[in-house]
Formats: sequence, structure tokens, C-alpha cells
Amino acid sequence: MERKKRGILFFPATLMALIGICLVARHHPAIAVACSGLTTALFMNMDSRTHRIIPLLFALVTLAWILITGGFHWTFMVIAPGVILGWYLSRHPRHNWDSDDQFYLPALIVFVGMGILFVIRRYLFHYGESILELSGLPWIMDQLDQVMREGSQQFSGETAKEYEDMMRGFIEKFPYYYPGLQITLYTLVMNIILRLQKPVHIRTQPLLFFKIKERYVFLLIFSMGIEIFRYLLDQTVILYVSRSFFMFLGTSYFIAGLAVVGYMFVMRHLRPQKMLSQWLFFVLLFLIIIKPIICVAIGLLDIWFDFRRVKIIKGGLNQ
Repeated sequence: MERKKRGILFFPATLMALIGICLVARHHPAIAVACSGLTTALFMNMDSRTHRIIPLLFALVTLAWILITGGFHWTFMVIAPGVILGWYLSRHPRHNWDSDDQFYLPALIVFVGMGILFVIRRYLFHYGESILELSGLPWIMDQLDQVMREGSQQFSGETAKEYEDMMRGFIEKFPYYYPGLQITLYTLVMNIILRLQKPVHIRTQPLLFFKIKERYVFLLIFSMGIEIFRYLLDQTVILYVSRSFFMFLGTSYFIAGLAVVGYMFVMRHLRPQKMLSQWLFFVLLFLIIIKPIICVAIGLLDIWFDFRRVKIIKGGLNQ
């Protein structure tokens, strides 16, 4: 009885949250993908009695919205993959998922889903706003340009010129990283919400044990292959694929590197035999703050060397 009452109350609450997320995504396209992360997490933990009807209801409302407004809105393109993915995962247990599965698999599905929707938008709907306008990229580029102009006023002479050159180079490269940045935000938001509202029967692995398995190395090889292919064909448009993957993978490796360093910091207090000396650890931490690429390299190398396992062996600890 209590479970049924919970399902009745959960239905309107979920629907209201979904409507709010759609409105935010419609008026602020730049954060629409992060809103899709909220949607995915919301559906992944839905009650079994309600997860069958809500996606159908949402699809009908979205279809009516498209027909009435006469446009293929960014809200649908972004939220729809989150709804479909969350609905699918809510019906299939995730007990065998590792931490890297939870990070990679939803993001890859949304990568593919949004790519398909982009193709549909381009070839079937030739009216309304362009894809770039729908994604919110022009608004962000205007904001970056304003920041550059305001920042250059704080300097003079050669310093102002160096600042403008640095910002101009960043603004030119930013569009190629934008899709990967959006998917990264989606994944981080989804995982944070899942950790906050996870059901009792689902165990969450501590962040210190976050590790990327070898089975996902093919993504890095794929990205490097796409980058080489781009050089051979001299097609800059391919950068939207390769750089997006590099942005997403770099973030995952950075998190894995932070987990390794954090694990070292915790374990060094437990055993006198330390893999890293105290001074070397602080030097490493300083370098990570100055050069985050070092943390990315640690996370990447940990795939093969498994630094935390080495630490356990060195400290004489049982697994």
C-alpha cells in the first residue's frame, strides 16, 4: 500500500520536474544538455509502476509542442535522449555496472542519440532556427567576445595584445570542443544526482576507487584515428568529432588521476612503507594544480599500471 501511494505521489512530482527542466532547456539552450543529465538520473531511479507511462506522456506533449510551434526545438533534441535512456535503464538493473561504465555508457548513448537527431533536424526539418542557434553556441561566443573586450581594457601595450591573442585563439578553438564539453557536463550532472538520490539496494563505489578499464581504450584510439584522418583529408569539420571525444576522455582521465592521488594521500597515513614520499606527494599535487595534464596522464597510465594495486602490495595490505 505504501509503495502504491509513493508511486501516485511520484508521478505528478516527476512530471512537474520534467516540465521545469524542459522550460529551462528551451530558454537557456547552453545548459540544455546538463538538464538532460537531470532527466536521465530522474528516470533511472523511477518507480516501476510509473516509468512506463511518463515517457509516453512526455513524447505526446513534445509532439504537440512541435506541431503547434512549427519548429524542431532544441528541447526535444536534448531531453528526448535523456528520457529514452533513463526509461531504458530504469527497466534494466545496473548491479553489474562499474564506475567507469556508469560514466561512459550513458554519455556514448547520448552522443549517438544526439547525432541521429541532428541528422533528422538537418534533412527533415528545413525551417526554424539553425542547429548552431538551437545549441546556444552563438550566445556563448558573444559572451566570450565580451569578456575578451572587457579584459583587454585592464591591460595596456604588449600585455593587452598578448591577452587578446590568447583569448582569440581560445575563442577560435572553443566551438570544436563545445559538443564534448556539453556531453561531459551531462555525464557529471547525471552521476552527481544518481549519487544523491540512489536507492538503498544500489551500492555506490567511492570516488577514490574510480578506475577506467582497458575496454574503453578503443575510444582514445578512435579519437586519434579521427584526428589523423582529418589531417589527411584537410577537413576541419571533423574536429567536431575528434576534439569532442578528447574533451570527454580528458575529463574522465583527470577524474581517474585525482582518484589515484587521493588514494595515495589517504593510504600514506596507514602504513610506514609508502610508495610516494611525503615531499614527492606535495610536489606532485602542486604540479597537478599548475598543469592539470599531469593528472590526466596519471589517470591514463593507471589503466595499465594500476597504481592503487601497487600501493596495496607495497604497504603489505590484503586486497
